[in-house]
Amino acid sequence: MVSLLRRLTTTLSAKANELLDRFDDPRDALDYAYQLLFEQLGRARQAITRLATAQQHLVLQSAQLEECAAQLEAQARETVRAGHDDLAREALARRNVIKLGVTSLASESDQLSDDQERFIEAARLLESEVEILGARKESMKASYAVTGAKAEIDEAISKIRDDVTNFSVTVQRAEDKSAQLRAQSGRIDALLASGALRDLASSPESIGTELRQSRGSEDVERELATIKEAFRGR
Repeated sequence: MVSLLRRLTTTLSAKANELLDRFDDPRDALDYAYQLLFEQLGRARQAITRLATAQQHLVLQSAQLEECAAQLEAQARETVRAGHDDLAREALARRNVIKLGVTSLASESDQLSDDQERFIEAARLLESEVEILGARKESMKASYAVTGAKAEIDEAISKIRDDVTNFSVTVQRAEDKSAQLRAQSGRIDALLASGALRDLASSPESIGTELRQSRGSEDVERELATIKEAFRGR
């Protein structure tokens, strides 16, 4: 039974990578592997039960043969009283053969009884090992959950850090743009304060000069001639 545990452990270890590849979540792989181990333990228990049944069957057969041997011995005694020595010899010979069988069955039954005790003890140890493995399984699942949560937190913090960096860059650019606009507004305010824009818009000398230039232009003279010609036509 102990060797069975070693074989189970070796088999599960050999299939560990295959199980981990089959399941996306290692916790599912642990549950599946433990289920296989528990099923093997169940088969071992069933085998012990069958062994106990077989041992009981041997005891029953031995009792039946003992009864048969006793009947043959009684038959031999009766045939001797009847003067049939040849029949008595046959009965005793058959009894001796059965006695050998009884002895063999008794020896086998004793051996099975000893084996059964060892197997029961081994099964108890195996159950303890399986319980320990079950506790380790749950501990590993909990540890994996904690590790996964930490990884998610680290990823979230890293993303937030990147977002904060990007936001800081955006804020800095907005502040720079705002400073540029304030600088432009400041220059216009300075021009208004100095009166430069007001002087350009309302200077009489500049307006009079423009009017004189407009009056003497060829375009104005042509438009004036056109208007006069229209009046003559009326």
